[in-house]
Amino acid sequence: MELLFLWPLVGLLGTLLAVVLALVLPSNWGGSRGGRRMSYAERRRLERHQARTQKTCPECAESVQKNARVCKHCGYRFDGEVRPA
Repeated sequence: MELLFLWPLVGLLGTLLAVVLALVLPSNWGGSRGGRRMSYAERRRLERHQARTQKTCPECAESVQKNARVCKHCGYRFDGEVRPA
């Protein structure tokens, strides 16, 4: 019974901690790009970059690095491909 008055204090401290963390942590800490939508130009730039640096696995259709020898998703081996030097 003596500790019954401490529970509201614990709740208040927890609320204060949550407010401080919300103010201190960056806005994009838990999400991608801070919740901002990509513009058309940014999306096109990202697509061009991915086209240069990634390829699609013929077995599972996932994107993997251009110089990958084995698909990290399904284990498909890219043995028969000719790679540039």
